[in-house]
Amino acid sequence: MMRDTQTTPAVPDPIRSRFRTLVVDGSASLLERLCRLLDPQPLIEVVGTALQGIEALRLAEVRQPDLVLMDLNLPLVDGVPATVLLRRRLPRIRVILM
Repeated sequence: MMRDTQTTPAVPDPIRSRFRTLVVDGSASLLERLCRLLDPQPLIEVVGTALQGIEALRLAEVRQPDLVLMDLNLPLVDGVPATVLLRRRLPRIRVILM
């Protein structure tokens, strides 16, 4: 006999804070969609967005995110070189290349 079980939504650990996240994408429409997907996540707090690698570097230094979601194809400074510079300036930051 199977019982109906109720699932409980994931709740962040009260000890752990949310991941302060900077989202970087060269497409404004994709950037907006990514933020809409991330906003309701209990462990993610979007602290900034950028359309360019240079802008991402500046924002990361100001906002001090824990995590950066970085697009590979960006205007002016591409995602890989921007990530290299970012990791030199802020070695504790974590980056996910998209």
